Amino acid sequence: MQSLWMVLASFMFALMGAGVKFTGELNVPLALTIIARGLPSVLLIFVWAILTKHSLRPKSFKLHFLRNLFGATALILVFYCYSVLPLGTAATLNYTSSIFIGLWVFIKADEGKRDWFRFLTCLLGFVSVLMVLRPSIHDDQYVAVFLGLCSGVCAAVAMMQLRSLGRLGESTWLTVFYFSAVVTVIGAVSLEWSAVSSVSAQAWVALLAVGLSGMVGQLCITKAYGAGSPILSAVLQYLTIVFAVLMGVLFWEDVPDVLVWLRMYWFGLALPV
Repeated sequence: MQSLWMVLASFMFALMGAGVKFTGELNVPLALTIIARGLPSVLLIFVWAILTKHSLRPKSFKLHFLRNLFGATALILVFYCYSVLPLGTAATLNYTSSIFIGLWVFIKADEGKRDWFRFLTCLLGFVSVLMVLRPSIHDDQYVAVFLGLCSGVCAAVAMMQLRSLGRLGESTWLTVFYFSAVVTVIGAVSLEWSAVSSVSAQAWVALLAVGLSGMVGQLCITKAYGAGSPILSAVLQYLTIVFAVLMGVLFWEDVPDVLVWLRMYWFGLALPV
């Protein structure tokens, strides 16, 4: 079941990335896109919690603080990358988080409990990431690439906090609620509200897609990381890159070269783990 949650999360996050890229092309302020990512989750989960009389009190303020600090930072950085880089490249940079998660879990595990097979799969993913990036980076994109790698590091730390929250028995919906609330506040504080009036109807549709797909994806990934192996979830996260590349071909005719297709083939070989 963990695998199914991660596959659905990967598809939803790729769809969210496509929506973010659309909003960038339509000149939507980044801060408004960030608000759109968090606000639907806040409203829907809050109303549901009130109607069903569920408590909004978290079990660990520290874990939520760390999850939201690193998660929100990763989100802002990758949204910027989605707006200036090819969709597949931006997704690839963000999901270097899987590599960092694999390394961390492997290093922290006891000698006899280290999962060499899945660890080597993460290293294979790292080589594949290099294969994707090498032909895809232009001279004016190095800053965006660096920020994308930073988003991967931050996302890895955030995912490990999800693991800790899951072990603590924290509800999936509550974790998503607080993350979305933090994201919404950050977007609202940084937004120039005078720019909202110039947003087109087409852009509002894209913003709605960002919010809904992000909410479903966040619920699924929180469930997956809270319930099973973090390395398995990290490996399956690479599906987001596959979906993102395919959406890039479909919506922007951004056809990758043979190295990118080879990278996805390698990922397919790794899925049986």
